[in-house]
Amino acid sequence: MKTEWLERALCKDHDPELFYPLPGEKNKAREAVAVCKRNALDRGENDGISAGLALRQLTAAARRTHLAAIASGVKP
Repeated sequence: MKTEWLERALCKDHDPELFYPLPGEKNKAREAVAVCKRNALDRGENDGISAGLALRQLTAAARRTHLAAIASGVKP
């Protein structure tokens, strides 16, 4: 089984419990989604589902991030 992705995984630096929130732990669940979403956007994911978002949603999030960077004067 290929496991190279484990070395590149953004989540490897986070407590594994973050990704298994108990019922009612909404903040933990939001943080886990944010970690996964940030990873997908940083890597330019273009297939599959990341952070519970389909490609269409990730593309829209990437566009918003890009436009926000331009608006703040940062080169994306």
